[in-house]
Amino acid sequence: MRQLFATLILLSMYMLSACSNQDKPKETVFKGESEHWKMVYTVSSNQKVKNYNGKETTSNTDSIRIQYKGDKKDLDGVERYKITVLGSGAEMYFGKKMDKTFRDTGEVYIENSTLTTLDKNPDIGGQVILDGRKRESMNLKPE
Repeated sequence: MRQLFATLILLSMYMLSACSNQDKPKETVFKGESEHWKMVYTVSSNQKVKNYNGKETTSNTDSIRIQYKGDKKDLDGVERYKITVLGSGAEMYFGKKMDKTFRDTGEVYIENSTLTTLDKNPDIGGQVILDGRKRESMNLKPE
């Protein structure tokens, strides 16, 4: 009887720990470079966020950080940029008019809520497009 009781307690503790791990945020980071750009793509699952009504819920978020490796003056005259991340369940497109912060720092950070769930063996590519014609692509590898 004592052995059965101990087994039940251990089994209960195991099940409780498995449930609590399910809610912990998990972050997957991918990095890549091209001739002129560095990119970091991050997928975070089970993030606690507030919905439009202010109620707390669980969501996935993904973010992109790009950095220009060359002389920031090269970005003068650029009117628009587009950033894409595609592959293995990841899909993020972002296009915008060039702003002063990007021109001055050569960096952009974008984050949004998403339904992204990555495949087991992710093969992800990133691309930066300036004014619809200057393109640079890179492979993003898990860190």
